[in-house]
Amino acid sequence: TQSTWGRQEMRLGTKLCSDGVWDGNDIGLCFQECYLQPLLFGLVVLVAVARVLTLHSASSVAFIGLSPIQMIAMFAAVLQLVAQGIAFGADVYHTSPHFSTCSMLGGTSCVFSWLIVVFVSFGEARTGKCPGRALRLWWILNFFVAVVRVRTDINMIKHDECESTNCYLSVVARITGFGFATILMFCALFQRDTTMHPSSYADLTSRPDAPVFTRSALKEASFFDKLTFSWVNPLLKLGNQVPLDHPNMYSLERTDTALSNLKRLDDGWTKFGRNRSRDKASFFRACHYAYGSYFWMTGAIKIINDVMVFVGPLLLNRVVSFLEHGDEPVWQGYIFALGIFLSTEIESLALGQYFFRGFRQGLQVRAAICSLVYQKSLALSFESRSKFGLGRIVSLMQIDAQKICDAIPYPH
Repeated sequence: TQSTWGRQEMRLGTKLCSDGVWDGNDIGLCFQECYLQPLLFGLVVLVAVARVLTLHSASSVAFIGLSPIQMIAMFAAVLQLVAQGIAFGADVYHTSPHFSTCSMLGGTSCVFSWLIVVFVSFGEARTGKCPGRALRLWWILNFFVAVVRVRTDINMIKHDECESTNCYLSVVARITGFGFATILMFCALFQRDTTMHPSSYADLTSRPDAPVFTRSALKEASFFDKLTFSWVNPLLKLGNQVPLDHPNMYSLERTDTALSNLKRLDDGWTKFGRNRSRDKASFFRACHYAYGSYFWMTGAIKIINDVMVFVGPLLLNRVVSFLEHGDEPVWQGYIFALGIFLSTEIESLALGQYFFRGFRQGLQVRAAICSLVYQKSLALSFESRSKFGLGRIVSLMQIDAQKICDAIPYPH
C-alpha cells in the first residue's frame, strides 16, 4: 500500500492538483504546496517591498531601543528559517529523483518567505522601527496555514506513512517550525506600534501628580490591546487615583482631529458639491468619498459578527448529534466545543470593534460637519447670513450634525 506521500508525488508528476482541495478528511498536501505556500510568498513579497520603501530613508540606529517582543520575534524568525530549510532539504533528499513540481514550489516558497521575513525584521531593527502592521498580520496568517500543514504531518506519523529517516526529519523540522510560528503569532498580537517601551504608559499611572499624556495610546497599541480595548487601562487606573482633567487625556490620532476631518470632508464636497449645480450636488457622495473605505471595513466586521451568530447554533447542533450517536471519535467533540467557544469570542470581539468604529466614525463626521458649516458661516456676507439666521446655523452645527453622528453606527 502506497503512503499518502507517495500517492501525492505520483499525482503531482503529471497534473497540478486536479483532485481538488480535500484529500480524505484533510486539506490535500498538493493544495497546500501549490497554492497556500505560494500565496503566502506573494503576500510577504508585497509586504516586504512596501516596508523596504519606508525604511530606505530611515537612518540606522544600530539595533538600539528594541523591545523584548521584537527581539524574540527576530530570533523566532531566524530559527523558523533554519527549521524550514532543514525540512525542505530533507524532502528533496527523501523524494529525489522524483521530486514533484508542487513540492519544489511549496518548499522554495516557504524557505524564501522566511528569508524575506528575516531580512525585513533585521532591517526594521537596524533602523529602530517596530515590526510593521502588515508584516505582523502575515505572521498571524502564516500561523493558520502552519496549523493546516502540521495536522497533515501529524497524520503522516500517526499512520506510519513516513518510510525513511529523512521523511521523519522533515516532519519533525516542520512541527518544530510550527512552535516558532506560534511564538511569532503571539508576538504579532502583543507587539505595539511604537518603539516606546510597553510599560511607559503604565509607569505614568503610578505617579500621583496627574501626568500629562502626550501620545496617542490607540495609535501605538498592539493588535491585542485594540481587540480588548486594554489600551485605555492606564487612563482608567489614573482616574481611580486622581480626578481626570483635560491634560490627562490621551492625545487624539491625527485622523480624529477636527482639522483633519474638515479637510477630508471639504475635499469631498469640492469634488461632489461645491463645483456642481445645486441639483447635482451630493453631500452623501461627499461623505462617502471622505469616509467610505472606513465605513465599509466596519461593515465587513459586522458581517463577521453576523456569521458567528449562526455558527454557534450550528456547532451546538453538531455537539448534540455527537452525544446522541456516540460512535464518532472523541476529538471531534472537543473540536466542536472549542468551535463554540471561539465563535462566541469572535462574535463578541467583532461586535465591540464594530460599535467602536461606528461611533468613532460618527464623531469624525460630526466634527467635520460642524467645522465645515462654521467655516461657511464665516465666509457668508451679511445679507446671506441674515437669510439663514444664527439659529439655523447653530441648528445645523449641533442638532443635524448630531443626528448624522448617531445614525452612522447603525446602517450595517
